[in-house]
Amino acid sequence: MTRKKKEYKNYNKYTRQSFVLQDRLKKLEKSKGGTLTLKRGTYKITQTLAVPSNVKIVLKNGAVIKKSTKTGTKKLKAQGSIFQLIKPSKHGKKGVYGKYSGMKNISFVGQGTAVIDLSYIYSADGIVAGHNKNVSIENITFRNMREGHFIELDANYNTKIKNCKFLNSTGNLVKEAINIDTPDKKTKGWLHAWSKFDKTPNKNVTISNCYFANLGHAVGTHKYSYGYPHTNIRIQNNTMVNIKQEAIRMMNWKSPYISNNKIQGTGSYAVRGILGKGVSNPTIRYNQIFGFSAQLIQNYPIFIRDGINNGSGSEYPTVYSYLSEQNIKDILTNKVNGSMKKTVRLDLGREKTRRYLTLN
Repeated sequence: MTRKKKEYKNYNKYTRQSFVLQDRLKKLEKSKGGTLTLKRGTYKITQTLAVPSNVKIVLKNGAVIKKSTKTGTKKLKAQGSIFQLIKPSKHGKKGVYGKYSGMKNISFVGQGTAVIDLSYIYSADGIVAGHNKNVSIENITFRNMREGHFIELDANYNTKIKNCKFLNSTGNLVKEAINIDTPDKKTKGWLHAWSKFDKTPNKNVTISNCYFANLGHAVGTHKYSYGYPHTNIRIQNNTMVNIKQEAIRMMNWKSPYISNNKIQGTGSYAVRGILGKGVSNPTIRYNQIFGFSAQLIQNYPIFIRDGINNGSGSEYPTVYSYLSEQNIKDILTNKVNGSMKKTVRLDLGREKTRRYLTLN
């Protein structure tokens, strides 16, 4: 791939790879799709790469996409995310997409060892997916996050993330490796102007056979849009180790399925394996949970309660948790290892009940 320097403003050795790859993606937009293959090597990305519909991005064995902030010029400021799933010709415009009307049929596929490295750059994101349909991400190692997200999912329909690794975060531990969020101006969890900010939730997201390590949170939500629950989030057959707070944080989720995950905390500082806040009809079964603190009164391997936004968006009403008797039977299939508490706590505010379950 080549492009003459004079055809780009602020083209130099630091920005070259961003411009060249974006040029290729613009061509794929015009051709209505295709494949972008990155061979072995390190690609330093300063500017966001906008990905159109019907595109497959293949990272060959040894390919490393590395976030960089060095543009080599004061005229160009580095952007915060590596990929955004939006048509290149619409990137930078306002209010372009709502509901699930954005880009569709996009896949990221790693072959061998393929890496997306955020380089511990503050608030950087790896893949930002909003208002999309049919997105798949597989066999990629994401690493070195600092108060951003490896993957940000807002208003997505039918998303599959499998056989990936998510390694290492620093800074504020509230950030999730995979963030399940809504485009909502009140909560400020999504700041991309090309969205219509219509609070569309995620539906049909499957995260399977992935490995998470050395993180504040593996998967979760920490702000909600009242009346717009995320539906059918499936987290299954994953391994999560050295998690510093909650591994899985469900907030305003409807009918999630959390099954056959191995969840390990860091010890005395880790709080909970699975937290539900405003969750209805959750299937939580056959998970192994260990390494979470038994010292603090609020620490439980599984804790289900009602949800309240903290800070921005707190003006929304409380979202209540609802569990059926089958949900409770499923919870009892989970196992706790080591010296941590074996007690599950259920606080159901609307019903004004508190219930404790004992795991094996």
